[in-house]
Amino acid sequence: MIRGLIDDMGQWKDMMDDIESVIYNYYRGFFTVGSPSYEDIKVVVYVDKTTVKSEMNQSLLAKFRTNEVMTDLKQMDPLKAPVPNGLPVLFFIKYWDNAGDSVTKIVLDILKNNVHLKGLMEALVVLVPNV
Repeated sequence: MIRGLIDDMGQWKDMMDDIESVIYNYYRGFFTVGSPSYEDIKVVVYVDKTTVKSEMNQSLLAKFRTNEVMTDLKQMDPLKAPVPNGLPVLFFIKYWDNAGDSVTKIVLDILKNNVHLKGLMEALVVLVPNV
């Protein structure tokens, strides 16, 4: 239970109505639009036009590589599935020898915009055990 709060004027408030008012006014300030000065606006919207250097841009535009798929997969939480009702990452890591080429191909096709995700999400995967 809150016993009291200090308001904007530095006064201790311990009555329930006053405490509610202090809390209300505090959060109202977050969502109140003021009249910022030109200098305030300039600081917020100033953008350094050379943020992405040439070397960084070349790295960002580089083609995706096959070995990056497994590297990225290993960085994911092994018990999380990339999609709802999907297989966890641990499955793909464990069965990489069997599924790795197919997974890599589909991931690279998606990254290169060669696959429509709608059709991909409608696919049915059936795993048949080797007996």
